[in-house]
Amino acid sequence: MEKDPFFASAGKSKRKARKPTKFQRKTKREKREDVIGTEENLVDSDVELPSDNEEDRDETIVKETAAERRVRMAKDVIHQIEEQEREKQLDGELLNDAVAHRLRQEVDKEKGMLRRELAKRMVGLEVNSSDKIISRGHRLPVTSVAISNSMEYFVTASKDGTIIKWSIGGIKVHVWMRRTRNNHYGHQGAVLCVAIDDSNKYLATGGDDAMINIWDFNTHAHVKCFRGHRRAVNGLVFRKKSLQLYSASDDRTLKVWNADALTYVETLYGHQDTVLAVGALHRERALSCGGRDRSLRLWKIVEESQLVYSGSGVSMDCLTMVSEFHFVTGNQNGSISLWDMNKKKAVSTRSRAHGANNWISAVAAVPYADIFASGSRDGFVRVWSIGEKNKHNITPLFSIPENGWINSLAFSHDGTMLVAGVGKEHRLGRWDVQKEAKNGGRVYTLLASEDDEHHLKTSGVEHKEEIGDDEDEDDDEEIEDDDDEEGEEDKDDYDGGKKSSITTHVIKGPTRIMDDDNEDEDDEELEEEDDGDFIDDDEDDDDE
Repeated sequence: MEKDPFFASAGKSKRKARKPTKFQRKTKREKREDVIGTEENLVDSDVELPSDNEEDRDETIVKETAAERRVRMAKDVIHQIEEQEREKQLDGELLNDAVAHRLRQEVDKEKGMLRRELAKRMVGLEVNSSDKIISRGHRLPVTSVAISNSMEYFVTASKDGTIIKWSIGGIKVHVWMRRTRNNHYGHQGAVLCVAIDDSNKYLATGGDDAMINIWDFNTHAHVKCFRGHRRAVNGLVFRKKSLQLYSASDDRTLKVWNADALTYVETLYGHQDTVLAVGALHRERALSCGGRDRSLRLWKIVEESQLVYSGSGVSMDCLTMVSEFHFVTGNQNGSISLWDMNKKKAVSTRSRAHGANNWISAVAAVPYADIFASGSRDGFVRVWSIGEKNKHNITPLFSIPENGWINSLAFSHDGTMLVAGVGKEHRLGRWDVQKEAKNGGRVYTLLASEDDEHHLKTSGVEHKEEIGDDEDEDDDEEIEDDDDEEGEEDKDDYDGGKKSSITTHVIKGPTRIMDDDNEDEDDEELEEEDDGDFIDDDEDDDDE
């Protein structure tokens, strides 16, 4: 019987092999790597092996512990200091003493215990206001100023939304314009604050558009725009020798940013009203004042806690840090207060520092020194000295005539120059317009009577015992409440005092001392709270 040809052909058919899937196929790069690997295997004998010396060096680097690395770095620092001191033709015991003195200064500076005496250098100086440099720039009042650590440039910001970089001689270097359809970088409204880091790498600016812009200070290029605040940014500050940035805003929060990695870090909660100013020095801490909530807060970033200081019913508008343990605030009632970190209330207050009915609009201090400056609308920039150790008295040094609102002040790091931002109106509003004033920046060169370096004075054992271990043990600190007394001084007390020699560069654009011995002292414990909890400080007013 013959088979059906249909079934015969079907039986002989064979299944074709499957093609490799796209995952099983080798790419051209993999095939090329296989060929290269084959060639390398063929010429293995030509490869040079590392020598014994290189292996020993690598093993030494790997075996170095963290402690050994710190010792090696310390030896390098001591060697550098010795080379610098040898250039002064020192040898033997004099060289060892000089190196030890330099090392003690560095340690005390890091701990915030180094005090530079600058007030003595400003004795017997005269005012010289004839030397002025005038340049056109901002159309509206200047709101903030900052000076670079190299003292070669300074920056001014204005309500017109522009930011200008100037040379210290008053020459315009660069202008950052406000954001428009053609300019996609910049601020949409008024610029309220500026800050420059110590390395002169970045410039940070904040405005009422709730944005923080980071600019390259040297190339003037836009680097990053930080968006996180919901309302206007009132204050910016870089931590010393770091790119950590703190910002204060109308949304009642502070934010921590990392300008090096260009990232957001965290938000600090606690204020019950707009945060008007923020300050910082070397430690990982920030100081802020909350305006109408009448509180001053020291934020411990690492410990995740905060210290709350009572304003005694006074709204604080501006602040500056003198050292890690002392700071100054300017108040709406016209007084200036000096604070100690270990005391809950101000240790000294100067009432009516700029006359009656003139609230303090700006304060600035030379870090780790004994002088600070304040500004208002009374027509003067006033420079003050701070008493030594436990005296805590505020004494006027001299005054610099200047019409208009002093909206911002900034000292150079060595205290030889003072930059002021002047406007016809306050930086946050249009109260009391000064028509005779001229919008712009001012640079005052303070010519001291001595040409040598700053006199350095390190606080002794008494100061160390006073501050104690403040980082971990804040619950056992005693708080002394100083009774505030009001007084009035004639204007001649300021203008009739010591004179100063001032060289003024103009960049134009479109009382009494509290007594040391308090009559009534109430011991309290400094209240420390976790983030987010508010401490009502009005209860302490009943003790006064």
